[in-house]
Amino acid sequence: MATQLSLGLAPAHVRLDAFHRDMALLRAVDDASRHLDGGAPSCLGLEAALAGTCVALSEKDWVLPGPRQASIALLRGASLVAWFAQLLGRSADPARGRQAPGHASFRSLHVVSPTSLPGSQLPIAAGVARAMKLARRGEVALAACGHGAVATDRFHVGLNFAAVAKSPVVFVVLTQGELARVTASRNVAVKASAYGMQAFEADGGDPLAVEAAVRAAVESARAGQGPSLVDVRCPVPPALQPPKALRVVGASTSDDAWAEADPLARVERLLAQKGPLDAAGLSARHDDARRRVAEAVAVAMELPAPEPSLLFDDVFARMTAALRSQRRDWLADRAFAELED
Repeated sequence: MATQLSLGLAPAHVRLDAFHRDMALLRAVDDASRHLDGGAPSCLGLEAALAGTCVALSEKDWVLPGPRQASIALLRGASLVAWFAQLLGRSADPARGRQAPGHASFRSLHVVSPTSLPGSQLPIAAGVARAMKLARRGEVALAACGHGAVATDRFHVGLNFAAVAKSPVVFVVLTQGELARVTASRNVAVKASAYGMQAFEADGGDPLAVEAAVRAAVESARAGQGPSLVDVRCPVPPALQPPKALRVVGASTSDDAWAEADPLARVERLLAQKGPLDAAGLSARHDDARRRVAEAVAVAMELPAPEPSLLFDDVFARMTAALRSQRRDWLADRAFAELED
């Protein structure tokens, strides 16, 4: 993974090669998820943005993604088997089957489970960052969302709270589509001025540009300079375009336009110019990513469903006497039912 490499001083082609490895994996995971029809939100077109965002963070920083950004957990070291176990509702799911497909959480990796409500993680990220500031832990919280969250009250609450408290939090908005459908602003970055915070912009098809923008925001937050807003504009695949009647005049949806804008293809064209991989090497990398994903899916498919009695765990930090009693009764009833069968 690119996040495991010291990329800061590496030549551009070396960093692009590491990013490409991560992006190829995300594309393979996304393709497999769609074929499984598990309902996981797609990250198609966001691969470069997620890879660049991830490498700008430290292992101790917390990430609060939206559903379409949740696969950033894979770039932070999440197991492919655990990822697909969550998608398929199997026992290796870190959340024990309690979340919708594609809404995985990995506490050990500091990745918080997303929710389907746009922007709901933004106020939470502001609160997490505020708590870390009070504890003087030197960590940063990063919330990633789609541009649909910009039109919600949760966007205002999250940014306002963070700005007032000067919390070490970075809000990354991955704009993918027609911004005019949710806001009259020319871009998302301009909204930062209303909250007195810094704004950064980046081309979401270029992982190096995303890394530079997010890293600047993260370092600013870590230095005690408060929150920042990062506007990352990502390409839109035709399948994710709105119906023709709702499109902005002049919006391109052709396959040729996507072939040109596809972030994975863009990185591959740059690697072809600068090395170190040729076409055969790039193809082999894709094959390896698909093989790893297929193996993980096969393992996850063979796992049983989560143990139902786990529903009583983690309701509170400490299990109450009432819950313990209910769990004992439930287990006794199940054992009796099994004997009758």
